[in-house]
Amino acid sequence: MKFKKIITLIILTILISTISTFISQAVLNNNQKSDTTMLEKTLKKAKEYYYNGEYNKSNILYLNSLDVEKIKQEEILKNIIVNLKELHKYKEVLTYYLKLKTLIPDKPSIDLEIAKIYYKINENDIAKNHLEILLSKKDILSRYHLSQTYYYLGNIYLEKEKYDNAVKYYEQGIKINPTLILNYNKLAQLYTIKASYEKAINYYQESLKYDSSQVHLYLNLAELYEKINNNKLAYKYYLISSNVGINIDKIQNKIYYYKKKFPEHNNDKKQKIKDDIKLYEIDNNFIDNKNIPLISIGLIDKTNNLFFKTKNEVIISQNEEFIKLNSRILELSFINNKLSLINNNNIIKTFSSKDDIYITTKNNDTIALFNVSYGKGYFWAGNEHRQYRGKMKIMPLKENYFRVINVVNIEDYLLSVVPSEMPAYWPEEALKAQSVAARTYALKHMGKYKEKGYDLCPTVKCAVYTGIIKENTKSSNAVKETMGEVMIYNGKLIDAVFSSNSGGYTENSFDIWGSEHPYLKNKSTMINFSNNFPLNPSEFYQWLTNEKKSYSNHENYSGINRYRWAKIIPIKLLENKYNINNIENVLVQSRTKGGSVKSIIIKGNKEIIIKDDYIRSALFGLRSNRFFIEYEYEENQELNNLIIYGAGWGHNVGLDQTAAAGMALSNKDYKDILTHFYTDIKIVKKY
Repeated sequence: MKFKKIITLIILTILISTISTFISQAVLNNNQKSDTTMLEKTLKKAKEYYYNGEYNKSNILYLNSLDVEKIKQEEILKNIIVNLKELHKYKEVLTYYLKLKTLIPDKPSIDLEIAKIYYKINENDIAKNHLEILLSKKDILSRYHLSQTYYYLGNIYLEKEKYDNAVKYYEQGIKINPTLILNYNKLAQLYTIKASYEKAINYYQESLKYDSSQVHLYLNLAELYEKINNNKLAYKYYLISSNVGINIDKIQNKIYYYKKKFPEHNNDKKQKIKDDIKLYEIDNNFIDNKNIPLISIGLIDKTNNLFFKTKNEVIISQNEEFIKLNSRILELSFINNKLSLINNNNIIKTFSSKDDIYITTKNNDTIALFNVSYGKGYFWAGNEHRQYRGKMKIMPLKENYFRVINVVNIEDYLLSVVPSEMPAYWPEEALKAQSVAARTYALKHMGKYKEKGYDLCPTVKCAVYTGIIKENTKSSNAVKETMGEVMIYNGKLIDAVFSSNSGGYTENSFDIWGSEHPYLKNKSTMINFSNNFPLNPSEFYQWLTNEKKSYSNHENYSGINRYRWAKIIPIKLLENKYNINNIENVLVQSRTKGGSVKSIIIKGNKEIIIKDDYIRSALFGLRSNRFFIEYEYEENQELNNLIIYGAGWGHNVGLDQTAAAGMALSNKDYKDILTHFYTDIKIVKKY
């Protein structure tokens, strides 16, 4: 009996111990789970602070998490570093990079970043040692990292005035990665210092070949051509500088000087009007389809004269009156407050200045317009002769001016728009996707410029329309094969916006423009990329500054400096543009979920805030709003240059044209492409 009691007591003891252990473990697990949940919430909030531009608040949370979570130390340290980089606190950045290096001792990309930071804080000898060690491991460096290694070594030798060494490293950087424009620009600066002006010009021209949006370089070219006494080209580049908004007094004074002293170099002169213009033969596939809507495009907003010609008979009419003439160059111009039709300086007919005039052709031939201006406000602005389908509407305005409007059926309009927006040699399915998107966009925006008497403009603000010069058999077939097809959402046409290259991730329309469209959501074009947006700060920085695999990055279609790009902006240019002295900081204030910059602040003797669509032009023609800013300093630690690393080209909403080509090569048809970029839409035939 006593033995049984002992056995029972032992069993009870074991049972109690087991239950106690189980309870303790459960409590521990719950605590760990609670800790994990709390950590996840903290890291999520830290990320939110980052995208809202509250970098110090973000780092407080990351630093607190660093003490709690040892396993995620590497990730958290990287996030702390990116926050400090956004604030340009480079000495603190260095501290955390050195801590990170103890966790990851053999990571070349971290070694490069450490070298860059030493350079930024004017510890050039230490930076040089780090960079030279990196070069000894160049076989394991990526093309991007190796070209940057050469760039910073070049900078160090340039500052030491050891020009031959600097040239060697910059040229090596170009050889490794010819699309990284930083090396070209520094070589141009070097040769300017050495008074080798023609070499400097060559390197600036090479840089512009890879990124023509570097509008600030045109002023450098103007000054260099002036130094070698090439007045014609100096004048040309001063004019371009003024045209793109670099309107400092110096430029205006130079333009005035050249106009007065060298009138023969005046670039404002229009092309000479000759009677030997080649008028194109066209097909009229769509002309008999009465269901196709007409669209009106405002070609010339305001002019007081127009030269034009048709291949065969032309009919000029106003109300019930008309005149028929054989092919010849004709002019419409105001004389004595009346619109006059002129040939060889002889007035053929006069028209009322109150009612519209129409120019049509008997056989639906093209109408050639002479000296059509284009690209106003851009470096490529100019004048050229263009030919158009359809008819011309001349709308009289006040003060003896008139407006020129092209009225054309929408399918004929698309024959020009599609190859203007997407190269005609691109895959057929991509061209079809572009055709449907452009058709939908045009129909959706009919009447956008109703107050001016037409539907759409012929520029990138609507869709690029240059007449028949751009027409191509391949793109025309894409238009014909999708004739009448449009995209709808809930039975209504969608706003089918598109841009050149999203950099791998499109944006939500609300984040970019403040307008909510359920079909314009964030879409990834990445390949084998599992991270979800919004990325952690360190993930975002790595994604933005590396060429990850993506449909947007196909070598045949992404072009030069569209997917990833870099740009140097001298701080003096910003100071002149905004009349700010001693700029100390240019900070990103907020980002979208996809990383596009919503707001920046420029701080000097005064502060200005620039938001949304104005940012790209404010920073001298950035390719997109998705970028990261780094600094370069003078030896006295005054801010010298902004180095901007960016992704994509355009507003990044809707169809990514480059990705469409990449997807087409992966056997996606145009409907697959469109339904990827436009959420829950239907493709229907409207006519």
